[in-house]
Order: sequence, then C-alpha cells, then structure tokens
Amino acid sequence: MIPVFHTARLTLREPRMEDVPAFAAFLHSDRARFVGGPGRTLFDSARAFGHMAGMWVLRGYGPHVICLKDGTAVGHGGPWFPHVWPEPELGWCLWDGAHEGKGYVTEAMAALRDWAVRDLKVASLVSY
Repeated sequence: MIPVFHTARLTLREPRMEDVPAFAAFLHSDRARFVGGPGRTLFDSARAFGHMAGMWVLRGYGPHVICLKDGTAVGHGGPWFPHVWPEPELGWCLWDGAHEGKGYVTEAMAALRDWAVRDLKVASLVSY
C-alpha cells in the first residue's frame, strides 16, 4: 500500500492514470530538458510514467504525486532508485512553471525525506 501524506498545503499520493496527461505535457515542454525532454511521444511519456509508478513494485517505494489541497496534481517527487543508478535520489519535478516559487517542493520533499529515512530506513539520499 502506498502511503498518503498531508502537509499544510499539499497531499502526496500514489501515481494514477489520470495524472498521465499532465505528466506528458510536462515531458513535452522545455521544463523537461534535464529529464529527457522535450519532444517525447505520448507513448514514451506514458512509459516514463509507468516506470516511475513501477518503482513502488520493484523497490517498495517511489515518487508520490504532489497535489494541491483541491486535488490538482502539480508534480511528483520522492525517493527514486532506478536499477541502473548507484544510489537512491530524492528527486522532484514541478510539471508547470505556474507552481514555482511557492515552496511546494520544499514542503513536499521535507515530508518525503523524513518518511524515507524514518520508515524506509534509506541510509542516504542524494539530489542531482
């Protein structure tokens, strides 16, 4: 079971199929230049989202979708450890620039970092 967390302004929840369009729009934008975009096909975007969600099965943890209190998904983040990486990362992406500068990432990542260390017993986390 993927835990759901509530912070002062956010809900951090499991990835859902309904999140794919917003995630795909992010990957098609210049905002995705550091994560393999822009210009991915919808097929590639859906596959990337599935990879992110699949970490929950493969590792027992993975990124949460970051939502505003009204349910609007604005990004993803959390402990991330693909098979080909040397160590776990605490990574994040805001899907739309309209949500930058509001402290959402700081709020979400503090909660998810604390959970990863306390409950998952992740010995170290890097952020690239």
